[in-house]
Amino acid sequence: MRPEEIDAHMAHLDEIAQNRDTVKTAEQGSQAWLDSRGGKITASAAGAAAGLGYTGPNETPLDGTVRQCKKMLYGGFAGSPATQYGHKHEVDFPF
Repeated sequence: MRPEEIDAHMAHLDEIAQNRDTVKTAEQGSQAWLDSRGGKITASAAGAAAGLGYTGPNETPLDGTVRQCKKMLYGGFAGSPATQYGHKHEVDFPF
């Protein structure tokens, strides 16, 4: 690797570390929290991205992977009644 490539790589690693800290400290659902999760495969999406999620009777595991990638690129899940309830009541259940 050339020195400038190493410098660019190290700068990228610093950015990842700062982003990780934002995920840990930002309030869930805040814009900073949402921004820090953008473009990442979160635990919620890991199974689908790996082709392990439910794909339906007429789909292959690759279809689930493609669907997850499209969600990451173009947007997707905006909440459901269950997640809205959980978000509203999560302060009632401190872990």
